[in-house]
Amino acid sequence: ISSRRFFRTNYGLVRIGPDNIKNGDLISIVFGADMPLILRPFGKFHKLVGATYIHGVMNGVVVD
Repeated sequence: ISSRRFFRTNYGLVRIGPDNIKNGDLISIVFGADMPLILRPFGKFHKLVGATYIHGVMNGVVVD
């Protein structure tokens, strides 16, 4: 799995995502997206870091 690594969220969930993730990045459930997205605060906006897999939070489980 190139340029990806495993992480643990503050809530103890295991995820795999981009290797450039930083403390302070946000995991967001975006309507219409296939996977949760990692967003980085960037002034008044957010910058897309990449998609992530979070065990137990896939397939609409969070929004159902």
